[in-house]
Amino acid sequence: MRLHPGHEVGRLWLPSGTILFGDPAYLGGDGFFRVAARVEAGRYPVTWAPDGDAALVLREVETVRWEPQDPGEFYECLNSERTCFMDTRACEAFSSCEWLFEAAETWYTGPSVITDPATGHQVFGFFSGARAGAHRVWLGRAADGEPTRLVARHGKGSPLG
Repeated sequence: MRLHPGHEVGRLWLPSGTILFGDPAYLGGDGFFRVAARVEAGRYPVTWAPDGDAALVLREVETVRWEPQDPGEFYECLNSERTCFMDTRACEAFSSCEWLFEAAETWYTGPSVITDPATGHQVFGFFSGARAGAHRVWLGRAADGEPTRLVARHGKGSPLG
């Protein structure tokens, strides 16, 4: 099974370049969000494919290898059935934002980028499936070893097959 191209949902601001992912029910939780890659600070496209693959596009070059960003079968039980990608600074800012939990309810019906109007920090979130099954997050790398994409897949293996 290969990664299907998705349509662009928006752009995610990464002010520090450190990407985190996890269940938004645990925003600010100690150690829950795992550092997946470090990239140049900037705004990056996020996409959603019809088969449920969500991606943060870091570079528009060919991906030659995929690395799981979690030990074993990660997210065997997603408490909120949602996943999000964000910058580490956004995670710190959002840890006390009660409004974000309500706004994140929209992720059950479709992916979106939510922006904090006070700080400009953003989070890309999406429905990641019912609690059953494995949920994996993969980091793609180019031939030069630099990151190309961060992809979340529900109940599927590597994006290369």
